[in-house]
Amino acid sequence: MKPAPAPDFQALLEGLIDGSLSPKELVSLSELLQANSNLRRAALDHLALSEALSGLAPGRDPEAIVRAITEHVIHVAGGSDQLFVSQVIQRVSFRKRLLTAAAAVTFFAAGIFALRMAGLREQPMVAEFMELDAGGHIVTTSEVGQGFKGTLGAGLYRLDFKNGAIVAIEGPANFEVLSPTAMRLNGGQLNAWCPEPAHGFEVVTASGKVTDLGTAFGVSARPDGSADYMVMDGLVEVSAGKDVRRLPEGGALTSSGKAGLSETEFNPAIFTRTWPLSYGILATEGKVLPAPPSTSAQLAVLESNEAVMVIPEKRYVPFDKPFRAEMIAPGTFPDDDPDAGYTLQPIPGARLRSYLIRFNPVGAPGVFNGMFQGSVTFDRPVLAICAQKSFLDDTDATFAEPEWADSEKASSRFRGIDLDQPWTQPDRVRLSEDSRTVHILFNAGLSTDDIRVIVKEG
Repeated sequence: MKPAPAPDFQALLEGLIDGSLSPKELVSLSELLQANSNLRRAALDHLALSEALSGLAPGRDPEAIVRAITEHVIHVAGGSDQLFVSQVIQRVSFRKRLLTAAAAVTFFAAGIFALRMAGLREQPMVAEFMELDAGGHIVTTSEVGQGFKGTLGAGLYRLDFKNGAIVAIEGPANFEVLSPTAMRLNGGQLNAWCPEPAHGFEVVTASGKVTDLGTAFGVSARPDGSADYMVMDGLVEVSAGKDVRRLPEGGALTSSGKAGLSETEFNPAIFTRTWPLSYGILATEGKVLPAPPSTSAQLAVLESNEAVMVIPEKRYVPFDKPFRAEMIAPGTFPDDDPDAGYTLQPIPGARLRSYLIRFNPVGAPGVFNGMFQGSVTFDRPVLAICAQKSFLDDTDATFAEPEWADSEKASSRFRGIDLDQPWTQPDRVRLSEDSRTVHILFNAGLSTDDIRVIVKEG
């Protein structure tokens, strides 16, 4: 007796598309997919319909629906043959147009989910991948494993690795997750920040590799295979073949194939969008802007008469001693409680990071610059806000970078919220209900004005 012929994968997949598979055939297709990773990849190529499905509209002609979907499949798969398109269109009858279109969409969605779940079981998840819209809102999140490849269009994206490394990417970009502690950047640019548990994190390019030694750094990879590496904080090791160099804060190197490594100008302006995102700043509005990417020494002397800057301070600070703050919950200061003052007690094992929301006028103090209103949204809830000079001075030693921690400077005499201002010129700080957005109103210009925002890491 001859053995039963093996199921035809293409026929089963087509049956999945139009919803005609019997229960037995569904089991056969499932067994094929579980047993053969190549078939799973092929099926995923056919089922990558997010763009087409996002434009699906009620009442649309079913043939147009199927053609849009299947042409997208062919595009994703890299082919140009129209046979698959024609075969699927033949399955749509105008007598059953709504039913068939709905069945196709349903089975596509179910197939994508099942295949992705099968892939997840194969590889442990090593990072969370998120996409942001133009306003800084997170629109999609998904967990990804070793071997995950991303070809990204224009926009902002972030990878949060399980070991604590944060990587912000600006598209167009092409990358691959190589391991829980390494990734490849084939094109585009990124900023990475690595806490103590993530030291040793690597970013590989076509012409070199950067290894974190406790730092924040940027990488820009070009189509010709060359790449730039810049260090905003700490130290990295950059290698290109046998050429291995230590690169400190404020340093920059270029790798370019056979030419190895060469020094280049430290000009981190190309990381203007990714640098804030790697530090947890999702969006700003109004007269509040993220500080430009730079070293702490350069940020300390940053001046502007046009905007209030959000400046990252120290990160991964052990929460091992108490500190005082005026705001620890949503509300407005000083309207809600002008005499507020809370002491936050240490949490064993917890780590903190802080930001200075700072107006620093150009030149010597003494010229009033006017009213500044705006907001900043962070990637996690705010733990506390220090809003007055005494609270800021008390927390400088824990959170401030040394260059701007000198509270004796004349320009910092009136830092923080001034409770003695007339009602027509108020200073206000408001924390949103979700504790992620800080709104400020500063009447500033006579001196440096700033508040400190503190969040928990992780």
